[in-house]
Amino acid sequence: MRLTTGRYIIILLIQTLLLVIDWGINISSLLTRENNAVMLILFIVQDACLILALSALLLTFFSTYVFQTGLVYLLYERFRATLLVLATIYYYYYKRAALRISDPRFYEEIELEQNKIHQQNGQITQ
Repeated sequence: MRLTTGRYIIILLIQTLLLVIDWGINISSLLTRENNAVMLILFIVQDACLILALSALLLTFFSTYVFQTGLVYLLYERFRATLLVLATIYYYYYKRAALRISDPRFYEEIELEQNKIHQQNGQITQ
């Protein structure tokens, strides 16, 4: 399948539409935090849109001359060290963010309870 100008414009419009949908879902998820069912549906739709966007991106890649002639291995050989370093950095920051988000201190009301105790004892804390 050859990527002509018409097909390129269509794929570009689809990717832009999926990006706008993703952006809209992120905004609307901030507004619907109280309703878990709506958020679940929004996130399922968002995941489906991300899969479609990845499929469109791969379709675009596979339509290039480099992929069709099998030169991808040469690119991989040339940039293998860069890809490994970037993958390691990405994995580190991804795990770091996941561990910080799952920290129980963010989900406990320890400071609020301590302030209430101090106020009951007549001490005002900041």
